[in-house]
Amino acid sequence: MISVIIPVYNTAEYLDECILSVVNQKYTDLEILLIDDCSTDGSAQLLDNWAERDPRITVIHNPVNSGVSASRNIGLQEAKGDFIAFVDSDDWLESNFYFELLNQIEQTGADVVLGGYNRIMVNDVASRVPQAPSGTVFSPEGALLHCMPQRGEGRYDCFIWDKLYRKTAILRDEKLILFDPHYSYGEDVLWLVQVLLNVKTIACWQGCGYNYRSARPGNTWSALSKYKSLEKSKLALETNQKVYQLLAPFQGALENNAKQRILFYQRYVFRTAAKLKDYRTYRQYHKDYLFQLTNWYLKNKTETGRTWYIEQIRDDYRFLKTLCKNQIKTLLHYDGRKKHNPETQEHE
Repeated sequence: MISVIIPVYNTAEYLDECILSVVNQKYTDLEILLIDDCSTDGSAQLLDNWAERDPRITVIHNPVNSGVSASRNIGLQEAKGDFIAFVDSDDWLESNFYFELLNQIEQTGADVVLGGYNRIMVNDVASRVPQAPSGTVFSPEGALLHCMPQRGEGRYDCFIWDKLYRKTAILRDEKLILFDPHYSYGEDVLWLVQVLLNVKTIACWQGCGYNYRSARPGNTWSALSKYKSLEKSKLALETNQKVYQLLAPFQGALENNAKQRILFYQRYVFRTAAKLKDYRTYRQYHKDYLFQLTNWYLKNKTETGRTWYIEQIRDDYRFLKTLCKNQIKTLLHYDGRKKHNPETQEHE
């Protein structure tokens, strides 16, 4: 049996499509755990209605709003299946998804199987599949290199919902590997890296079975990319710094690629600070970013690395150009009349 864990918070508009795609799976031996995190938009009642329609569905209503990590942890603790899967409540599945993933696990004996997904954007759909034939078996290091490619070179990424896990894969010393409830950004990457480092083999299915609605207003990626919350951008950076600590001992390509993720999320911090006119934070993180980016390139003088490095410098310049003239002058510590000492005077 597969236990499908679906955390829910204020996604009533998408719930029917999401849940219908799960209950209509070709593989039918499912336990569907719907965890409502104190929704206020009618989602809770929709979940209860679904539980009345399908005996495989169990609804859990959190007593207080606790975040997506805590909701997933509740699902993991309640799950009775031999296999674990995750779905975000604004996404949906193709009908053969779990059938194909389970087939690869049974054929290869792997602990985890990677699948592919369709990224649903405003005016486009992009398919992302493992860049290896179905049935390929990876070591943990090989799988992490596949899930965390060098920026500018690979198109796959570290998501939890396009994969299927043996329940034993998420047990370490007979205890569940849980999500860190402190994080709501990057918590999935941190959890996935811990799981992949905990197993022996990972297989892949080179097909697309998950539909990821990346452009929905209010979802994790949309909220981060709009530069509206300095706290959330810092949390995203912090989780990726923790990922780097786990992968740094591997050195080589895996350490290098994890470092690129830190650089990528550093940009969100200083860009958000600039948008919010927090110039002290902007200068602090931007200076460190340029220093770390240059150090990264000096250690990674490949053609792909050079291309990515140049693009980051150009992208940084383009971002500055989008700011108004007064903001640029302030960032450069010049107000049009006199220069200021950036160490002693701040502009609000």
